[in-house]
Amino acid sequence: MKPLVSVIIPCYNKAQYLAQTIDSALNQTYPEIEVIVINDGSLDNTLEVLQAYSENPRVKIIDQENQGVSKARNAGIALAQGEYFQFVDADDWLHPEKTALQMEVMEARPDIGLVYCDWYVVYPDRGITEELPITRHIMPLQEELLTALWVGNVFSPLSALLRREWLIQTPGFRVGVEGCEDYEMWLRLAALGCKMYLLNRKLVYYRDFPESLSKNEERMKHAYLGARTAIAQDFPEKVAATTVEMIRFFAEYFQEKNNWEQRQDYNIVELRASINSLSESFNSLSESFNELKENHDILENAYSELDEVYHAQTRYVRKLEQDLSETKNYALTLKEKLEELESNRYIRLALKVENGIERVRRK
Repeated sequence: MKPLVSVIIPCYNKAQYLAQTIDSALNQTYPEIEVIVINDGSLDNTLEVLQAYSENPRVKIIDQENQGVSKARNAGIALAQGEYFQFVDADDWLHPEKTALQMEVMEARPDIGLVYCDWYVVYPDRGITEELPITRHIMPLQEELLTALWVGNVFSPLSALLRREWLIQTPGFRVGVEGCEDYEMWLRLAALGCKMYLLNRKLVYYRDFPESLSKNEERMKHAYLGARTAIAQDFPEKVAATTVEMIRFFAEYFQEKNNWEQRQDYNIVELRASINSLSESFNSLSESFNELKENHDILENAYSELDEVYHAQTRYVRKLEQDLSETKNYALTLKEKLEELESNRYIRLALKVENGIERVRRK
């Protein structure tokens, strides 16, 4: 039997999307899935939607007063039996092969504690879109991910699949940094030494709403600083080393960028010279083209004149052929008449001779 994967779905007032989210977890091609839905004090018809899954042995339901996403996820973790964890918000959903493909990595690489993937963004007015790929992150996405994460969050909880052995080394999702509770978790795992592997495929669908928590800049700034402060307090030496590495990286990055800009300045000078040279060549070619066009026009006129002469000569030759044919016919007619005259002359001569002989006899 394959290891069990626990899918944790906290839900607060997302009833209209919840069934799609749950079904995307239950319909994974990977067979060993349990789904834990935490109704975090929803005021809509979330419980009515969940009633349809109450008899499904693969689905567990927790109904609690509203306590926030961190406590909701932690409640699901406490109930979960799986060796691996997938976290999905109630308005997002999974590609059917997401779990299977990430589990292949987990089984092939026991040293990897977390596998994450790229995602599609779904907007209410535009539908599913492909944003810039996750690999466009400014830092190299190596398996030791702390430095890249210290620059900024790399992936959402939706895209991650996490081993239990690493999750239990943390206190769970931190309360008080909502909006960045996942970021604090990834920083903590990376500081603990958890290796993180990028499966470079889009395997999840993230809904982006104008009213989402991440759009509240002031609150997100507070949560972001709170998450980083907590990690700096718990892992001061690693954060110090990471900061040094980050400074070195950006020093090299901006030096390379400066060198690149200088190279571009030099290339621009060369490019301008090449453009000027091409412009001169174009002008020369334009003049040659105009000359060729004039010659072409002259030749075209001469051709038209020759064509007219040719057709006149052709008509003359045809007239001569017709006259020759008529002359030949006339000559044949004259010959026939001549032959006829000759024949009549001989006949008359013979008659005269015959008459002469007859007169002689009579005498």
